[in-house]
Amino acid sequence: MEAVRNIAASVSVAAVIIGAVFMLSPEGKMLRQIRFVAGLLMLVSIISPFLGARWDSISFPSEQGFTANGDEMIKNQAVYLSGALLSANKITYTKIEPFMDISEDGVISIYRIYVYGVDDIASAEAILSANFTECEVKAFNERG
Repeated sequence: MEAVRNIAASVSVAAVIIGAVFMLSPEGKMLRQIRFVAGLLMLVSIISPFLGARWDSISFPSEQGFTANGDEMIKNQAVYLSGALLSANKITYTKIEPFMDISEDGVISIYRIYVYGVDDIASAEAILSANFTECEVKAFNERG
């Protein structure tokens, strides 16, 4: 008796889903594909109670394995932005080194930027100082 109840429930749910898909689909276009998928869905809904398949058995882990290093991300962004500013003004460089500080409450601030291998030191310092107003900017001729 439980199997009949499960079949009826799964067929009912499949019929509602198939009906909604037919109502939302444009007329004439993709009719064969929709009928094919609807038939497969109906077959799965009839067969699944006999196979013991349960839809609620799918579980996802609550804890993800992703970690991010905020200071490295900010440091890389500072290097990228500084390099883009210098390149847009046709100033060549070999290395950009930002110096950062992380306070106890988690605030990350860049307090100094060194640029190495710069030919036009004054222009590089002026451009970066205008765009990074909170930072001390130093440019050097030597390679870093």
